[in-house]
Amino acid sequence: MNITAPSREPGPASRPPRALQWLALAVLALVVVLVALPIAMFLDPQPYAASIERSEPALGAAAVANALQTVRISTAVAHGVYAVVAVWLTVNVLRGRNWARITLTIVVAGATLNSVTSALAGPEYYLPVIVGDVLHVAIVCLLWFPRRVREFFTRQRIARGRTRA
Repeated sequence: MNITAPSREPGPASRPPRALQWLALAVLALVVVLVALPIAMFLDPQPYAASIERSEPALGAAAVANALQTVRISTAVAHGVYAVVAVWLTVNVLRGRNWARITLTIVVAGATLNSVTSALAGPEYYLPVIVGDVLHVAIVCLLWFPRRVREFFTRQRIARGRTRA
């Protein structure tokens, strides 16, 4: 009798469905948007300085410059962290980790709610907010609505349950 250890190689049944391949592309597009805004803020700061001046007209030029620098750095850090987390969670989703699917959904929903703050800051932020939120909706839909995606995660849970027994 030949007893072999279970293979760690993914079989055809464990390959991610096409919808999750589209998910990877949507997250990649989101990363581009997340990186583009801070770059735009550093390359052409005037519209973002105008946004600060509109929100706080009593600020002097030096205070506006300081506020702009703070906004640019905080935006770059926040977007960078969000991009890294989104990519890491997506990699885990593609590996069939349901916890990553749930966590990515929560992170994307939180980012969508947070984007309201950016939209309220002025029209300079409308394009990245709209594009980002459309991508957020697409990501959530790709994570939960295709039948093959739901089946993929069900199969992964069943397979993991068997290997732990």
